[in-house]
Amino acid sequence: MPVLAAIQSGTWNQVPVILGSNHDELQPTAALTPGLGYPLDPLIYSIAVDVLFGGDAPQVLAEYPAANYADPAFALGALLTDNAFACPTDKLRHLLSTLTPTYGYEFDDPNAPPGVQSGMPSGAYHSADVQYLFDYTPSHGVLSPDQKALSLEMIRYWAAFADQGRPEVQAAPIWPRFDELSHGVLSLRPVASTAIDDFADFHHCDFWNSLHP
Repeated sequence: MPVLAAIQSGTWNQVPVILGSNHDELQPTAALTPGLGYPLDPLIYSIAVDVLFGGDAPQVLAEYPAANYADPAFALGALLTDNAFACPTDKLRHLLSTLTPTYGYEFDDPNAPPGVQSGMPSGAYHSADVQYLFDYTPSHGVLSPDQKALSLEMIRYWAAFADQGRPEVQAAPIWPRFDELSHGVLSLRPVASTAIDDFADFHHCDFWNSLHP
């Protein structure tokens, strides 16, 4: 049975849930994709969006105009991140929060190792959080003292959640429970993790939900 169908039918083990994504999941896409590259030509950006979204491309380009970004490569990374990761994650959080205690997060270290991929700043890219949560030294760099502190903080949150069903850690920022009123998500950042309530706005989720009802 598909995951969403199982959740909606109640055919699942209804335990508390941590569910999140990374701030820049697919930011390095243009730099790592043959035929695109970084810096990215604005015309190539428009063609790529047209290929990816067909009849919806004009709406997507209007929502993510290249002029709003330092380079069209960042626009492409942002729209792919929002469409494929951020907004589906947020939609699932909304559903789960009506059924079980749910805690949302966004990993947001803009300088997570390696920091640059094919010449482009990689941001908090897909899988960047793994080296923090599982406390290992990545082959492509090392964690700074602030990043190591974030790693320890994340490990403590997950351990507390496994132990008590709540990510409550003494002397750490409060991780709010996600619900239909507050939409609170913990932004995991070096130096200053903090609760945010504008996740859906930042990632244009109303727009993507209108394209994918």
